[in-house]
Amino acid sequence: MMLVQVAIGIVLLWSIRGLLRAAALSGGHHRSLLETWIPAVLALPVVGLIEHDRTLTTASLTAMSIGPLVGAGVVAGWALRPPPVDWQRAWHVDDRVPLVWPVVGVLLLAMASAAELPAYTLLAALGVGIVCVWANQPRDRSCQGGGGWMLLAAAASVALAGWPAGGGGLATGWAWPGLVPGFTAACGLMLVGLAYGFRGVIIAGGWLSVMGVLVSLAALGFEHLEGGIAEVTREIPRGGHPVIGGLGQLALPGLLLLGTSGLAAGCGRWSRGATRCAAGGLLLAVLAAVLMLAAA
Repeated sequence: MMLVQVAIGIVLLWSIRGLLRAAALSGGHHRSLLETWIPAVLALPVVGLIEHDRTLTTASLTAMSIGPLVGAGVVAGWALRPPPVDWQRAWHVDDRVPLVWPVVGVLLLAMASAAELPAYTLLAALGVGIVCVWANQPRDRSCQGGGGWMLLAAAASVALAGWPAGGGGLATGWAWPGLVPGFTAACGLMLVGLAYGFRGVIIAGGWLSVMGVLVSLAALGFEHLEGGIAEVTREIPRGGHPVIGGLGQLALPGLLLLGTSGLAAGCGRWSRGATRCAAGGLLLAVLAAVLMLAAA
């Protein structure tokens, strides 16, 4: 099964490469690729890791954390590279960090402080996130010159999400469920960096973090809500709303998302040394988070 996942991931990366080349040949920098299409197809495969349980399981936490982990890790790693030619250029309005990034991070921390919530609360948080994402998207969402590549990428992303993942944790070796989706997302961001540079990595990495959280919230909320409705239907006297516990663990993706937002906001204003220190700290946090998920 792992080999099939790897093959699907390769197809997804190949289609993203073709999409970036088609965008370059059609002329110009397409914001819709970095803010919508590429983050969406890289984030969708985590849906296959969501598990139905009354508490937030390790697999579900992994699914919700892959986007922020990959986004923070790649952005921080890219920031440690030698400075690009345009590092000292004037700060442009398009370089501002979208407000939705820290908003979703704070929303996750608020949910973590509650520890347990009704399933419909996750769907309400999803609705808030979708509205924020929609408000921050560029008006031009077309994929001019790369429609075929986009369809192939979407098909590969759905296939990777639907293909059953292996069980176990990092201790079981290559059977860790989040390995292929996470590695595929990281390689996808690397392709974006080769095409659009550091600022392209920041934009795509931030939106990947946000969309990874949102699609996980959608899958988790609908899964528990559907199960809760079925249970209430079978046992009328119990009634009530399906409740999800263990949400305190959502502090992990929330803090990673806030860290990515802070680094993205400050890297164009701070000195090179301060940026390297912040990127190194964020990279250490990513490594610590991976080890924590491995030990769970």
